[in-house]
Amino acid sequence: MSRLAVLVLSFILFSCSGPKMEAEYAMPEFKEETSAEFTILSEELFGINGIADLFVIGDYVVVGAYNVENNSVLHVFDKNGTGLCHAVQRGRGPREVLSLLNLWSDREKGTVGIVDLQQNKEVSVEIGKLIADGPVSITDKRMQLPSWFRESIPVPSTGRKVIFRIISPQKDTGAFNRITVEDAAGNVVGYSRSYPIPDRDKCFIIYNDAITSVSPDGRKMVIGTKWGGIMEIYSLKDSLRLEATGYFIEPDFIAHQGWGEMTENSRFGFIDIDVTDNLVYTVIDGETYPLRSKGDYSEDRKKHGNNISIFDWNGHPVRRIMTDYAIRKFAVDREAHMAYAVVVDSLKRPYLGRIDIGADEK
Repeated sequence: MSRLAVLVLSFILFSCSGPKMEAEYAMPEFKEETSAEFTILSEELFGINGIADLFVIGDYVVVGAYNVENNSVLHVFDKNGTGLCHAVQRGRGPREVLSLLNLWSDREKGTVGIVDLQQNKEVSVEIGKLIADGPVSITDKRMQLPSWFRESIPVPSTGRKVIFRIISPQKDTGAFNRITVEDAAGNVVGYSRSYPIPDRDKCFIIYNDAITSVSPDGRKMVIGTKWGGIMEIYSLKDSLRLEATGYFIEPDFIAHQGWGEMTENSRFGFIDIDVTDNLVYTVIDGETYPLRSKGDYSEDRKKHGNNISIFDWNGHPVRRIMTDYAIRKFAVDREAHMAYAVVVDSLKRPYLGRIDIGADEK
């Protein structure tokens, strides 16, 4: 089989009932590859651990991560890397959270939110008001989370939200919705029960740690996996429709009850994803687990996950930008043709960086 044929088979269309043919895995081939260097904006982000997400909100860059020095989880910078404030304490009190598994942003409203799975509540704040008024601008509301809840993401400009659930392989799924789209009144307007692969044990692990991003116009959504590299593209225009699935890296690991054991062939897939209305920006690892487990953080180590790989909303590779740092989380500033990222050096020290990504947007 030719390389082109493998690539075509690796990105095939699906119906909501599941795959029409056996998946062929192949890394995407980009029509263009360029290189660019990060401008490091900050000193070392000392004390920040477990980087969960990063957002560009107007004139601000917001990093979601635990800070062991001041016990805060949201960290706001200006676009020159100057730290402006820390917000939302880790804890069980009002306006505090325990879990950072589910962060979201609404760029139009300038808001960042955290759905705390451990305390069944949502904490959110408008960043401009946070800068002006301080912690009193943080809101805290209780939530009734469904069983086997994993994530909830607001759909911009629609009042809708997308809810993700992941059920244990030992449970009877029955009429279990993996993805549900609800309107502002809580009515279900779309759902999906299918997965890209049939192995439920692997799916439980893969989709407990997947990355999701919704387009600013609220019409499209992408899901990418860290365990292996599978990309799903959905339309949210009317309800929920699976448009395409890309099979790039096979999720090759041993699935146990609730946890995965890496093998010598295991490779990590998507590190992070951010989207605009026109394009899907990703960071793909592709690194084998044995290399990662050696703990060799030499200069070459910052070249794993050091790319910004761009797709269109049909899943076709557009361009890859090779960078000089490993990217942990990033977000695109479309108007400025820039991306902001938390990057790490060869000693795993995190910094806030900025990079010119060019003008692919139309």
